Amino acid sequence: MEEEQKINDFKVPFGLNILLFVFFTIWCFMAYGCIYHYLTFGFDELTDEYITIWASAIINIIAGIYSAYAVIQTLRKDKDCIVSLKFALFALILYSALSPDILERLAEPTSLPQFLFLLFRPVFYLSFLLYVCFSKTIKEIFPKCERKFGPSGW
Repeated sequence: MEEEQKINDFKVPFGLNILLFVFFTIWCFMAYGCIYHYLTFGFDELTDEYITIWASAIINIIAGIYSAYAVIQTLRKDKDCIVSLKFALFALILYSALSPDILERLAEPTSLPQFLFLLFRPVFYLSFLLYVCFSKTIKEIFPKCERKFGPSGW
């Protein structure tokens, strides 16, 4: 009974809530931009035989789906939420590093705000991953022995 009360009284830390909000907002804008791009320009670029375009598209889809899953798990306070967040952040950092579109825009930015926005995403993902890995409050709330894929995960 005490354990159920402890779980019900648990609240996600304020810093994690803010980072999750920014993370989910970026995810929504990326999903909207991706859907808008393919509805406007079609799937012609995916028919090319460039392996980097296919690889970044697959990583983007996996990262997008798993990001939504990680946010839901964290808000539900499941035990596997930290592992889910780490995996989603790692996939998004990998997408940011391998995406040919982002690399082209960073090489020749048309404006300073565009350059800063493109640089913001990978820096935010990396800082969020470092927060999740080294935060003392997260280590107290979710001990490492409990951080594994449970019944709600894989």
